Amino acid sequence: MEEIEKAFKKFVYTGVGILSTSTDKLKEVVENLVSDKKISKDEGQRIVDDFFSETETRKDEYETKIKSFVKKLTEKLKIAKGEEIEALTKRIQELERAVAEKLNK
Repeated sequence: MEEIEKAFKKFVYTGVGILSTSTDKLKEVVENLVSDKKISKDEGQRIVDDFFSETETRKDEYETKIKSFVKKLTEKLKIAKGEEIEALTKRIQELERAVAEKLNK
C-alpha cells in the first residue's frame, strides 16, 4: 500500500508541475502577444481566464476519475479503510479487557 501511495503522490506532483509550467508559459506567450500588439490586453486576459476555467473543469474530472480508480484498487487489493482499522482496534481492545477481567477473577 505504501508503494502505491508514493507512486500516486509522484503522479499528482508531476501533474501539478506540468500544469504550473503550462500556466507560466501561457502567461508568457500572452504577454508577448499583447506587447507585440497582436492581441489586445482584454483578449489576452480572456485567453488566460478560459485556460484557467478549462483547467478547473478538467481538474474536477480527473479528481473524480482518480478517486474512482483508488477506490477500485483498494477494493481489489482488499486494503482496509481507516474506519475499518479503527473499529477492529477498538474491538481488540475490548476483547483484551474482557480476557484480562476473566484472568483476574
